[in-house]
Amino acid sequence: VAAGYAAPADNGPGYRLGPTLRRDTVPAVATHHLRRTARPFLEELVDRTGECAHVAVADGTRALVLDDVETDRPLRVVPVAGRHVALHCTSAGKCLLAFGLAKLPETLPRRTPRTITSPTLLEAHLARVRDAGYAWDDEENDTHTRCISAPVYGAGGAVGCIGIDAPSVRLTVDRIPEAAAHVVDVARRLYSALQKARTA
Repeated sequence: VAAGYAAPADNGPGYRLGPTLRRDTVPAVATHHLRRTARPFLEELVDRTGECAHVAVADGTRALVLDDVETDRPLRVVPVAGRHVALHCTSAGKCLLAFGLAKLPETLPRRTPRTITSPTLLEAHLARVRDAGYAWDDEENDTHTRCISAPVYGAGGAVGCIGIDAPSVRLTVDRIPEAAAHVVDVARRLYSALQKARTA
């Protein structure tokens, strides 16, 4: 699961082929390359922000978290690499939607009182995400959790996203721009590292 060869079944127990083996998602080589290259950047994000960090790609109607790095703070959002998250109510999912890596889901189920469940409102929100250059989840997927994700994006387009997950008591709304600046900077440098590795 962590390597992307298998993924939890959509309905019921068991597993299905993961994105590494599926042709309708990120190509296997690109997924493996992103996961491997992202690791030091995830560690840097944890050092810079003090929060858990993730890297994710689109996987059909959900986002797949390829890798996570935890912070050592006692109060933290506990990550699980290989997990799937919703597109419409997570920073990773909204980032993938906003920057053209995933399609808007047919249904937008409510996860918390703050979840955006209107397609019109979500489209407007995604326009704000594109303008800002990063996506945020304001307790929309899990109560008491805020997340920020930025596209791993360059001249060749976006390939995925990288970001942080934090308790909302620490990542307050007024801290989002400052934390997002770190995420965007790391995302840009990760893209550059991917490009250099491809031409090496």
